[in-house]
Amino acid sequence: MLKHKRILLFDFETTGLYPDREQIIEIGAILLERQNGKYVEINSFDSLIVADKPLSHKIIEITHITDDMLLRDGIEQEIACQKFLELMEGNPLLVAYNIQFDLSFLYYFIRRYANANFEFSNDILDVMAIYKDRHKYPHRLDQAVATYQA
Repeated sequence: MLKHKRILLFDFETTGLYPDREQIIEIGAILLERQNGKYVEINSFDSLIVADKPLSHKIIEITHITDDMLLRDGIEQEIACQKFLELMEGNPLLVAYNIQFDLSFLYYFIRRYANANFEFSNDILDVMAIYKDRHKYPHRLDQAVATYQA
């Protein structure tokens, strides 16, 4: 990992499981850059994003995000996409928990709102894969956080 000048850690909340027909409704991201041999935070982005249809009761239950929250505090999809793309400048290592889920949404997100021909060139790291190698089931994110919380 030390070969990467920048690392982008991120997580999404979505309106469902299918990236080709669902949307990202929250982004949390931290951009790290190697400076003097250590990674330091140089930028971050944390925002709710307005959805184009009401959220299902199940998504509200899972994410604790409501339609009112999105309407009151959310930004437009296009703006969120541009802000995330700014964090991706310099081809950082992309890091997420169960990254394939987030990457599939990111792929459609960028293709919808910024570049219809977008393809990934970034290296990726799936934190869940590492966690699964070291710990017994269940492998949920909240389990990993509880395990490593200092």
